[in-house]
Amino acid sequence: MEKILEQASKHNYLLLILLALGSLAGMAIVLWNYPATPDSLKYFSTPSFPIWLMMMAVFCGLLPVFGIPLWLSLIEFKEHIKKNWLSISVSSVFLYGLFVASIPFAVNVIQIVFPLYKHIDKMWVIFTLGYLAMLPAAIGLWSILSAAKETYERADPDPQKCYPAVQAFNHYRSYLQAYLVIAGILISLVVLSTGAMRQALVEYNPANEQLFSNNMVLAHGLYFTFLLGVLYVPTYIVVQLYGRLLRDKVYPVITLDDYKEKEPLRKQFDEILNLNITVGQNLRAGLFILAPLVTSLFSSLINIRVLG
Repeated sequence: MEKILEQASKHNYLLLILLALGSLAGMAIVLWNYPATPDSLKYFSTPSFPIWLMMMAVFCGLLPVFGIPLWLSLIEFKEHIKKNWLSISVSSVFLYGLFVASIPFAVNVIQIVFPLYKHIDKMWVIFTLGYLAMLPAAIGLWSILSAAKETYERADPDPQKCYPAVQAFNHYRSYLQAYLVIAGILISLVVLSTGAMRQALVEYNPANEQLFSNNMVLAHGLYFTFLLGVLYVPTYIVVQLYGRLLRDKVYPVITLDDYKEKEPLRKQFDEILNLNITVGQNLRAGLFILAPLVTSLFSSLINIRVLG
C-alpha cells in the first residue's frame, strides 16, 4: 500500500486531474436537467444547497483519487481473492445492500417530497459510485483474514528465519489502517452531506423539520460507524490472534521455566508486531471508526445553530 501511495504522490498532477474530473462529474449528476421545475429552482436558491453541492462534488472528486489506489492495492491479495472469490462476491453484494440502505429508508420512512429532479435516482448513482470506490477496502479486509492465517501456517519457527512472516504481518497492519482511514474519510463526507442536504430541505420547506429531524442524521452516522466497526474490528482481532500464534510458534512455552527464560524475547516479539495494542487503545483506528458518528454530531450542531 505504501508503494502505491508513494507512486501516486509522485504524480500529483494526475491526482488533481482525477479530483477535478470526479468533482465535475458529481456536480453534473446533481445538477442534471437544471432547473426542471419551479420547486427545484427554489431548492437551488436555499443557502445550504451550495454547501451540499460542494460536499457532493468533493466526495465524488475523492472517489477516483482514493478508489484507484485501493483497487491497485488488491494486487497483493490476488491469490487470496481467487481462493475466496465466492464468499467475497456474496459478501460484496450484501455489503452493497447495507451501504445504500439509507436511500430506500429516505423514500419509505422519511417520506419527504424531494424537490430536486430525480433526486433518488441521482443518490443511487452517487452512492453506487461511492460503494465501488470503497469496495476494495472491504475486499482487502476480508483477504487479510485469509492472508494472516496462511502466513502463520507457512512461517518458519526458527527465530532467525521468521522475518518474512513478521514483515508480512506488519504489512497487513498498515493495510488495515489505510483501508480504515480512507473508508472513514469518504463515509464521513457522506454523513456530512446528509446534514447539509437536510438543512437545505428544511430551508426549502420548514415542514420538513419534523419529517427529517437531526436525530435521523445522528442515526445515519451511528449506522455507518457500526458498519465500519463490523468490517474493521473482526479483521483486526484475527490479525492479532495469528500474530500471537506466530509468537508462540517462534518462542513456544511448555513449562514455567521455559516461560521465564523466553519472556523477554516474547515481549520483544509482541512489540514488533504491536500485539499489546487493542482496538480501543489504537487511537487512529478508534478515531476513524467513530468518524461518521462524530461528523453527524457536528452536522447536527451546525443545523441547530442555524435554525436557532
